[in-house]
Amino acid sequence: MKYRIIERFRSKYNLKVMCDFFEVSRSGYYAWCKRQGRENRDTWLRDLICECQNETKQTYGCRRVRRWLMRKYGKNVNLKAVLRIMRKYDLLARVRRVRPYTHFDNAVHKYPNLLKRAFDQSVPNKF
Repeated sequence: MKYRIIERFRSKYNLKVMCDFFEVSRSGYYAWCKRQGRENRDTWLRDLICECQNETKQTYGCRRVRRWLMRKYGKNVNLKAVLRIMRKYDLLARVRRVRPYTHFDNAVHKYPNLLKRAFDQSVPNKF
C-alpha cells in the first residue's frame, strides 16, 4: 500500500523524502517496482499447473507436477516456483480422507449354510 502511494505521488514529491516519511527503503521501493510484472510471467505456468491438476483430480503435489511438466512439455521449471504458484492460486494437492476399517459382520450379503455340516460327534474317532 505504501509503495503504491509513493508511485502515485512520485512526480510531485521527492522519492527520498516519501520513503523516509513512510519508513521504507528506496531499494525496497525499486524491488517492488521490479516485481510488478511478475504476474504476467507466471500465467503460462499457472495454466499448465491448472491443466495438470484437472487431469489428475488435484492429487499431485509440487514435485509430481514438476515431473509432469517435464514429461509432457519438456519444461524444466524450478520446484519453488511451482510451489509458489500452487499456493497462490490454491492448486495444492487435496489430501484424501482415510476411510475407517469396515466390519462386515452386519453386511447385507449373508449367505445361508447350504451344506449343513455338523462337526459335533457323538463318539470320538468315529466317522
